[in-house]
Amino acid sequence: MKYTLREVTDKVNGCLLGGALGDALGYPIEFDPLSRIKARYGANGRTDFDGDCELVSDDTQMTLFSVDAIVAYLRGESELLDLAAQAYLRWLLTQRVSPDSPEAKNSYIPRELFARRAPGTTCVTSLESGDIGTVDKPINSSKGCGGVMRAAPAGLFARVYADEKIAAEHGAILAAITHGHELGYIPAAQLACIVALSDTATLAEAVDESRAVVGEMFASARHIAELDALVANARKLAASSASDEDAIRALGEGWVGEEALAISLFCALRYEDDFKSAIVAAVNHSGDSDSTGSITGNILGARMGADALPQDLKARVEMTRLICDKGEELALEIARVGDML
Repeated sequence: MKYTLREVTDKVNGCLLGGALGDALGYPIEFDPLSRIKARYGANGRTDFDGDCELVSDDTQMTLFSVDAIVAYLRGESELLDLAAQAYLRWLLTQRVSPDSPEAKNSYIPRELFARRAPGTTCVTSLESGDIGTVDKPINSSKGCGGVMRAAPAGLFARVYADEKIAAEHGAILAAITHGHELGYIPAAQLACIVALSDTATLAEAVDESRAVVGEMFASARHIAELDALVANARKLAASSASDEDAIRALGEGWVGEEALAISLFCALRYEDDFKSAIVAAVNHSGDSDSTGSITGNILGARMGADALPQDLKARVEMTRLICDKGEELALEIARVGDML
């Protein structure tokens, strides 16, 4: 299937902006139990932005650095592993220094990215170690969701190769740099695969196909059955009469990779045609609200495209121009390498 540059850009920016919207909705309540969220926002929890410039967390920041690595990879500058490791080290710098520091002023990194936004411990300590983790040589035993929450861009350039297996492989590469447990990087592979399958007729079909892809790719993994059972349960719960709260509680809290993916898939499947309802469901629980909101937004944004996302939300989140600039840069490389221009 051929795509125009305009169509590719809309899908890429949809994924990136969608993730940012879910992230921004969940960021202020990331560490709050549901009872506290309801006490502050009402019985339905946090359902809208509070102001005109909602902040994003480290989830969106790291996703944008993933984009930088993939753009460089598509340009043939080096292997994705090396480029992503370098990109994440640049992100680490943004968490250490202020935008007014000499390091920031002398850097080509956009100044708005120099902001410490509750960075994940595993991401920071892994990058500070100086080692680069891989699927074959894990750096640690962490399965935190910091691997999966930044992996969606690995699925965005699948149209170049027309192969969702490559998307899954690259998603795992991005996550394994810092997260060595199978459930730290395999959920990232599955997310990238689902994003790559964003044009599938239904999201349920994309999820089913992704289960087959990662099941085959990681057939010898000790924990693949555990992940698949959780994803299957998310799919089942999305079609059930269970409330959002009860279903999410059954899937976990999202602090670890497999739970973050499962919760996000539940919300995206249940509200496949209603982006705002999906991210509202994804953030209102006693867990990692910004990551589940971000991943849900990545999935539905890639399917719907940027133009279909709620305009009122897009106008009230920070860095939208930077996000779109990076999305357009990635889309241009996708179109160029895929001979779409």
